[in-house]
Amino acid sequence: MPPPRPAPAATFARRYARPAPRLPATHVRLVRLLIERGADPNACQGRPLAYACARGSVRTAAVLLAYGADPSARDSEPLRDAAERGHVDVMRLLLRAGADVHAAGDAPLVNAARGGHAAAVALLLANGADARGPAGVRALCAAARGGWPELVLALISAGADAAHPDFAACARRSRAVRAALLMRLAEL
Repeated sequence: MPPPRPAPAATFARRYARPAPRLPATHVRLVRLLIERGADPNACQGRPLAYACARGSVRTAAVLLAYGADPSARDSEPLRDAAERGHVDVMRLLLRAGADVHAAGDAPLVNAARGGHAAAVALLLANGADARGPAGVRALCAAARGGWPELVLALISAGADAAHPDFAACARRSRAVRAALLMRLAEL
């Protein structure tokens, strides 16, 4: 027996209500042309900028920012997307444009630590990300779970709470992190 046929309304919606196609982040001239012809750089809650940041396209992100894209868009969080993938050049561009390190809560710091992106973590800490509060503990746990001892030590040096019970549970799982912590204790 053939599968049931979808209702006409469902077929219509599937055929005609498709999301807008994503442009490759490297099409800088096309992005500029679309904006000059009236496209909104903050359309879809700022996703064009977030998409360019996630892809690491500094040039596309610069064009979008030059035409008024919001570097701290709450719904798309371009800084979080760039930090998650370790695109430090894009992160610098966003921070120069006024992106708020805390706009997405602790997501940029935690995502950079989870991915093992030491340069991204250092950039966020240098620009005011708080390693002393709950964000620091979550980033510390993410770095420990990922097995990134250099990030764990950098976060502890920035003030993250190494005595927090959550971190103790996370650090137990990583032999490299335990070894780095023991070496750090031996230096003291």
